[in-house]
Amino acid sequence: MMQQFWVIGAEFTSVDCDALVPGTSRMFGPFPSYCEAQEVWRERSLASRAHATTRYSIVANAANPTGG
Repeated sequence: MMQQFWVIGAEFTSVDCDALVPGTSRMFGPFPSYCEAQEVWRERSLASRAHATTRYSIVANAANPTGG
């Protein structure tokens, strides 16, 4: 399986990032390369930079150890 990447994010209830604000989670992707996901991550992060409790991350699917 080819690796894919997603940009996920949400608003949190505090800067401790320990609890999500319900209904604010977002997901973009899948992207075929980390670079493409990074472009979207950068856009979303810059757009929300005034909101200290909003975070975005890039995640990738895990490789299947059995090859199937």
